[in-house]
Amino acid sequence: FLEQYQHGRNHVGERIRRSREDGAMDEHLKGDAARIMLLAGSGLEELARTVALKRQGHDAAALDLVKGGYGKSQMSRARQLIQTNLEQLRLERDRLLEDLNRRIQRSAVLLVLILGIVVGLALHAWRSLATSARLNNELAAHLAQEASHDALTGLPNRRFFHSWARQLVGKSQRDQSCFTLLLIDLDGFKKVNDTLGHATGDEVLKAATARFRTTLRAGELLARLGGDEFALLVEGNTSRIDLIALAERLIASLRTRLHADLPDDAVGASIGVAC
Repeated sequence: FLEQYQHGRNHVGERIRRSREDGAMDEHLKGDAARIMLLAGSGLEELARTVALKRQGHDAAALDLVKGGYGKSQMSRARQLIQTNLEQLRLERDRLLEDLNRRIQRSAVLLVLILGIVVGLALHAWRSLATSARLNNELAAHLAQEASHDALTGLPNRRFFHSWARQLVGKSQRDQSCFTLLLIDLDGFKKVNDTLGHATGDEVLKAATARFRTTLRAGELLARLGGDEFALLVEGNTSRIDLIALAERLIASLRTRLHADLPDDAVGASIGVAC
């Protein structure tokens, strides 16, 4: 029992000393720690005297010392002071935790706002890139269309026609397949340009193109070579009768007037055919 008492006494003193040396403790708490140490010291001194009297065989004197209650009152005051400080520390801890929670909430809100802005910017950048890519693709397709097609009639131009014709020639040389070339020249078109102007001439060319297209079938490529010259490539082995019928349909398609300011048969066509 005395060994435990001695250990407890040394432990109390060491804990109070360490508390007073704590750099984080404010001056008020350090003052209370000093008072607690004095109160505990008084109580421990009385306890030490009681133990000494008991060891010396003065049981009545030891009992009277205990009954006097001085040590008990000192320890009660120390305990009350400790409880008061603990309550203050709890309140301070709760205040710090509440302040920390508010900081965390503000940080979380700020983080959400930042993430929202970043996501918004990323979406805007993605949409901008997607729009740019689409516009670039459209521009590339438009440039490819312009490079290979006639701007006025929308028909394949001379460059596209030559490329297609070379493919047919190569195919014909490889497998002895046949194809037919029809060269079409509009008759009377120069007179339309000279008398009614180039704007009317352009309208006539577009109307003639539309008429020609109505006569075409699969595997037949119509191109504008320039001016009032057109070419038609027909894949496969086509009979002479069918070719004559095709040429007659092309010529017949122009007999009805091509413009409000022109009469019927104002513009015709001459067609040469080679197989």
